Amino acid sequence: MLSGILALLAGVSQFVGPIRRRFPRVHRTLGVVYVVSATALGVSGLVLAPTAYTGLVAVLGFTF
Repeated sequence: MLSGILALLAGVSQFVGPIRRRFPRVHRTLGVVYVVSATALGVSGLVLAPTAYTGLVAVLGFTF
């Protein structure tokens, strides 16, 4: 859950123009945080997919 929150916050901040122009190092760091947290989120979804007991829709939701 934490990686999803980090991905959402870091992803939204990538579209803020003043941060991107005035603080390129912060922009790059937030980009790295986004990629790492989105990767962790994807891996955790793949780990949870086989254990979903609510049916095919839940398995597909966790997988994709």
